[in-house]
Amino acid sequence: MFRPFFFPIKTLVLLFFFLGFATPHVDAAVIYVKHDAAGSSTGTSWNDAYTDLSEAINQTTAGNVIWVARGTYLPTGHPNGGTEPLERHFSLKNNVAIYGGFSGTEDPATFDLADRDFANNDTILSGLYPGNPPLTPPYKIYHVFYHPDGTGLDETAVIDGCTISGGDADKDVGWQHRRGGGMFNGNCHPTVRNCTFSGNSAEEMGGGIYNEEGSPDVVNCTFHDNAAVDGAGMRNAYSQATIVNCTFFQNSAATSGGGIYNAYLGPVIRNCIIYGNAAGNLYDAEGAAANVSYSLIEGGWPGDGNIDEDPLLETLADNGGATRTCAIPVNSPAYAIPKDAGTEAWNNAPDTDQRSLARASGGLRAMGAYEALRSALPAILLLLIMSE
Repeated sequence: MFRPFFFPIKTLVLLFFFLGFATPHVDAAVIYVKHDAAGSSTGTSWNDAYTDLSEAINQTTAGNVIWVARGTYLPTGHPNGGTEPLERHFSLKNNVAIYGGFSGTEDPATFDLADRDFANNDTILSGLYPGNPPLTPPYKIYHVFYHPDGTGLDETAVIDGCTISGGDADKDVGWQHRRGGGMFNGNCHPTVRNCTFSGNSAEEMGGGIYNEEGSPDVVNCTFHDNAAVDGAGMRNAYSQATIVNCTFFQNSAATSGGGIYNAYLGPVIRNCIIYGNAAGNLYDAEGAAANVSYSLIEGGWPGDGNIDEDPLLETLADNGGATRTCAIPVNSPAYAIPKDAGTEAWNNAPDTDQRSLARASGGLRAMGAYEALRSALPAILLLLIMSE
């Protein structure tokens, strides 16, 4: 198992193992949320949708799913404690899934969740309030999602297809409120899919997400423009989170871990880009260790099949797929994994890249999430890239 940490190098390309994901299927009662719905606010249709997401979550029972139309939603309650306006937050619930990315007209009997248009139907769960007396507007709440120890969330608590922004964990007292501006997980294990964490901050740790013994599954997510002292994108402490097919870029830490900071235990990171983040100091692993093989590492690193060469990566861009990737040109030394690299073909490398495009069927495969212009197959190649 890979225990990642921040290496004192400029670019790191790592090959990991295969992991597949099924498309979510709706077979439960749908509760509708639409910020400008004009009906009865019962959640039974788009016309009669709740306009308040916090109220909708409160009304759910096990097995419900919530469909949230495009627009901006602010938490209005304190489900996990607190009384102050800045302590308001959303909270996930076990056996309840929240899906964003809808236009507000879709029929659950015929609509496939895989067809959501996130770009045109941005569902924003925000901590940025316009303000009301006696606070001076605008102001930011401490956490957009707050799951302290004792909440007991498991993988059936799902958030999928939302932008989470505007959380600012900067309270002077109570360590929890100084960590995890976008999401705080204390010994909780929710599922976070197809989400963007942007513009969140923390006075101490985990601008985007903070995991304290929490081990969420984070899949197909983007973290950008988050800030903290360390772990601007994500901070894991005693956490074995699973982070798959995610991109971390332009996050900024005052000391360490612009993209991800790991302490004492390391998450499993597969098929991810960690690129162009800023940190004041090089990363201190604090007990997290890494086993690296068949990788391009500028500056070198011990391990089987590692190569110390410039991979000639192109600029981070939308090359297809759930998140942005760095294209690997055909003349890159990244195309260096022979078929006999391991006991399985290509050292257990799968048959497609991060974008679900087919990889070479013979000869050499690339170390990385991108392989040039091939047809689609249903598997994933796994990548980690880090740039200082």
